[in-house]
Amino acid sequence: MRASSRLNRIGSVNSTRRRPLINHLFSLCGLLLCTVVFFTVPVKPQASSSLAEVRGQITDSTGAVIPNATVTLTDVDKGTTKTATTDENGDYLFLALQPSIYDLKVDAPSGNFASKTTRLTLTVGQQANFPVELSAGGVAAEVQITSGEEIVETERTQQSTVITPREILTLPLSRRNYLDLALLTPGVSDSDNINDASDARVAQGRASGLSFGGSNGRGNLVTVDGGPVVTATGGVFDTVSQEAVQEFQVLRNSYNAEFGLSSGGIVNTVSKTGSNRISGSVFGLFRDDKFDARNAFDFNPNGKSNFNRQQYGGSFGAPIQRDKTFFFTAYERFNQNQTTFVNLNNPNNYNVTSSQNQLFSFLQGRADVLPNGVPVAAIGAGLRTNLTTTNFPRTINLFTSASGQFPFDANQTFFSARVDHTFNERASGFVRIHANDLLEENQAAGSLTAVSRGRALNQFNTGVLLSYTQQFSGNLVNELKTDFNYYKSRLTPNDPNGPEINIEGFGNFGRDIFLPSVGFARHFDILDNVTYVTGNHTLKFGANLFNIYQTDVNETFFGGRFNFGQAIPLASIIALSGPTLNYKLGALN
Repeated sequence: MRASSRLNRIGSVNSTRRRPLINHLFSLCGLLLCTVVFFTVPVKPQASSSLAEVRGQITDSTGAVIPNATVTLTDVDKGTTKTATTDENGDYLFLALQPSIYDLKVDAPSGNFASKTTRLTLTVGQQANFPVELSAGGVAAEVQITSGEEIVETERTQQSTVITPREILTLPLSRRNYLDLALLTPGVSDSDNINDASDARVAQGRASGLSFGGSNGRGNLVTVDGGPVVTATGGVFDTVSQEAVQEFQVLRNSYNAEFGLSSGGIVNTVSKTGSNRISGSVFGLFRDDKFDARNAFDFNPNGKSNFNRQQYGGSFGAPIQRDKTFFFTAYERFNQNQTTFVNLNNPNNYNVTSSQNQLFSFLQGRADVLPNGVPVAAIGAGLRTNLTTTNFPRTINLFTSASGQFPFDANQTFFSARVDHTFNERASGFVRIHANDLLEENQAAGSLTAVSRGRALNQFNTGVLLSYTQQFSGNLVNELKTDFNYYKSRLTPNDPNGPEINIEGFGNFGRDIFLPSVGFARHFDILDNVTYVTGNHTLKFGANLFNIYQTDVNETFFGGRFNFGQAIPLASIIALSGPTLNYKLGALN
């Protein structure tokens, strides 16, 4: 079976085929017109996807507004600054800010007020309202430190939670998949245990593993620095590692329309950047089975089974040009050598059962002769002979060869790099690249699933994202992003020939009916958001072209499939039959 899909998205318009350029232009014009009409009401929408904004009013101790005050916002780590002047209502506004720690300094136009500097933290997607009150005091300066949680957000109703850098750093994770931290937020649960998450038909793309309000893991949108990292089947690209994630926002509902492509929830991720300080990190986790106790359920007669894991990596950031250009890079490696258990070598699976023995004894003890002249006792003896294990060596070998301990190895590599540059006070941008691969062996094998049903997964993806933000004036900002992602995967069955054999209650063997499977995807996305503020009105409009080309090839049912149900216990048949077993055996009265 071969399936391919192509998706183009402009604004909120989705299509499964290419449309003429003129249609796209009409759609864009219609979107802009609707947006302008809608946002001319006095509302203040949230900031653009991966950026933040802060606004407020400058007053004196009596509550009177202070116009023409100079407000300077300085990124503490990078040293970059932005300046605004309060209007006649004493209001100031800073748009399109990278999540970071800032110093906000207010200088009154006259010398009757003391300057005031406040440190605040802006998080991803935050729209902060931070009023400042100046006190009389000549030229003395006042410094106040406040945490980001104290900043009030009164202009949005969405339900969202931010996983902070501290939480990402300190909370433990088994495979260092930062998306697992979203499970700590309200209304989000694990979706990896539902059937769709492991369905071989879409197994090329790992699901997000997050269920928002009971949805499956393939209806969510995950973005990194504003660029989507999802596949056409709802899978998620592994882009940046946990070491490269600064923070992320989990949106559950009531989010802005610019967050499309989601019937569930949204995870809005921001990667780390460099700063004026030379900084770095190194981490490592090394576990060896030599230091482990023996598993109480391990049936390995040779001792402890293998379980070795190494997770290591690091990051490095530094300025290229102070207050102007910065870079950050991160590397992470995961190696695991583990044993998976398959317990199919149970003699009860293929030996004569107690109920069968009861039937044989019953038949062999009869002196009756069937109408065709065959003694009933002879039938019992024949059944006992034909149902012994020595007559079915290949069946026995199917169980014995598939039982035991088998290696379950996994290897994964993450690499990412980012360069940020500030052109001037009104223009900035960055570029980020990533590459990673994943190799897992004997997936899906274990318990009553034979190693022949297992499969090997080989994935690789890489991508680049460019972002440019231009502030034309204090109330007009344009944000332009474009990103490209390339992805390929291969699922190879351990049994290349088949068929698939399923024996209910005993075991599953052979090549999966949907394998082998090869997937390829190429994504291109370009996004432009414009924000314009005039008085009490905020106009926000833009366009988004999201082109997906994805092809998945599955060799469905090429090896065939055999399903066997559990036999009805023969003891029950005897009990239900009474003095007469079956009309084919003759009348036994």
